[in-house]
Amino acid sequence: MIYSSIGLIGLIVLLIVNFDIFKKNNNDAIEDNVKLAYKNFLYGVIGYFITDILWGIFYDAGLTTATYLTTVFYFIIMALSLLLWTRYVSEYLNRNVIVNKAFMIVGYSFVGFIIISLIFNCLTPIVFWLDEAGVYHTGELRFLILAIQVFLFFLTALYSLIVIIKERGRGVLRISAIGFYGLLMVASVILQAFYSLLPLYSVGLMIGTCVIHTFVMEDEKEASHRELKIHLEKEQRQIEEIISTRIMAYTDPLTGAKNAHAYVEAEQDIDKRIEEKTLTEFSVIVFDLNDLKVINDTEGHNKGDEYIREAYELISDTFDNSIVYRIGGDEFVTILEGEDYLNREELFNMFEEKVLDNQKEGKVVISSGKEDFDSSNDKKYRLVFTRADKKMYDKKKELKENKSIF
Repeated sequence: MIYSSIGLIGLIVLLIVNFDIFKKNNNDAIEDNVKLAYKNFLYGVIGYFITDILWGIFYDAGLTTATYLTTVFYFIIMALSLLLWTRYVSEYLNRNVIVNKAFMIVGYSFVGFIIISLIFNCLTPIVFWLDEAGVYHTGELRFLILAIQVFLFFLTALYSLIVIIKERGRGVLRISAIGFYGLLMVASVILQAFYSLLPLYSVGLMIGTCVIHTFVMEDEKEASHRELKIHLEKEQRQIEEIISTRIMAYTDPLTGAKNAHAYVEAEQDIDKRIEEKTLTEFSVIVFDLNDLKVINDTEGHNKGDEYIREAYELISDTFDNSIVYRIGGDEFVTILEGEDYLNREELFNMFEEKVLDNQKEGKVVISSGKEDFDSSNDKKYRLVFTRADKKMYDKKKELKENKSIF
C-alpha cells in the first residue's frame, strides 16, 4: 500500500495547496486562458493521482484484470496531463505563435501515439503486460514513451530558459519555476524508467505542482495585488485632485465662501426638491454690504477686500450651520435648513443687532432680508429669493437713515 499512499498524499497536497484555484469565485465568472489552462492541467494531475492510487491497490490485491485496465488508463491520463502541461506553458509564456502551435501538435500527437500503442498492446505486449502471477512487466515501447516524455518536459524547460534570457524583473522567478518543473519531471521520468514499481512520477508531480503554485500562481497574485494597490492609489490621487479642483471651482478665492457657480447649482437642486416635494421648509437671507464703493474709492481696494472678508466672517459665524454664497461683489446669500432654520428668528435678530452695533462703532455694516419658503404658493426658489431681496433693500434704506442719525 506504500505505492498508493504516495499517490494519496500527492492528491491531498494538491487539493489543499490549490484550494483557491478550484474555489468558485463570483468575481471571476469568465476565466482568462492562462488560469483555465492551469486548472485543466491540475485536473489532469488529479486524474493521474487517482489512477496511480487505484493501480497500487489493485496490484497489491492481485486483481490482474483490474490492474491491466487501470494501467491502460494510467498511460492515457499520463499523456493527457503532459498535453495539458504543454498547453499551460504555451498559454503562460505565449511568446511565439509558431512555438505554441508546435507544442500543441506534439502534445496531441503524443496522446494519439499512446492510444494507438495501447490498442496494439492488447494484441502484442509492446508497452506492458502482466504474467500469470500478476507481476507487472514493461515492454520495449514503454521506454520510447518515457523518452518522448523526457523530450517534451525538456522542451518546456528549454523554452522557459529562452524566455528568461529576454525577461526582466519578477517575471523571471515565475518563468524559472516553470523551467524547474520541466527539469524535475525529466528527472522523475528517468528514475521511473529504472524503478517502474516505485511512484516516482507521482513524487515529481507532487513537488512540481507545489513549486508552480508557490512561485507562479502566488507570485502572480501578489503582483496583481501590487498593481491593484498602485491603481487604487492613483485613482485616489485623481479623486483628490478632482475634489480639490471642484472645491477651487466652487469657492470664492477672496472670502472662502461658495461662489456664484455653486449658488446656481444650489438653486437648481432646491427647485428639484421643491418639485419632488422633498423640501418643505427653508429660509433665504440676502445680504448686501453698505458703503463698499465709498471704501474702495477713498481707502483703496485692499481695504475694500478686507471689508468684504469681515462681512463674510460675520455672516458665517452667525449662521454657522449653513452655506454662505458670494453671488456678487458685495452680495451674499445663505439658505437656512435644519437647525439654523428652526432657530432662524433668533439668529436673524442676533445678526441685525450685531450690525447695528457695528454701525455705531464704525465697523462693517450689512443690509439683510429674510424670507421663508411657503410650500402652498412658492413653486420656485426664485420667488422666495425675490421677496428676501426686496426686504434687504428696505433694510439698506433703513440703515442709511440710521447712519445719518449717528
